[in-house]
Amino acid sequence: MRTRFLFPFLLIGLLMIGAWIGYLRFTGKQELASLYSAVPLVQLVTLDNKIVDLRIEAFNYPSVLIYFNSSCPICRSEAELIEKTFRADSLTRLLWVS
Repeated sequence: MRTRFLFPFLLIGLLMIGAWIGYLRFTGKQELASLYSAVPLVQLVTLDNKIVDLRIEAFNYPSVLIYFNSSCPICRSEAELIEKTFRADSLTRLLWVS
């Protein structure tokens, strides 16, 4: 008799937990999309003469945009230090703009 009443409550509880997880995943994707829609539409030219859209590049991976002067020795030493420090973190993408 007790299991007869326990089963519907357990089923309703599991359905509510599943709905809550689905809601959190949906709103998380919307927040992520709204963050990347704030990235300006900037197209950059690479050393290989390819055009790169900044919004697309920043959307694929967590990205850091670093603007530096390549002819400045201080900027080059800082760039080497940043590259050495962040290269261990394979999840972060460094976008260098000079």
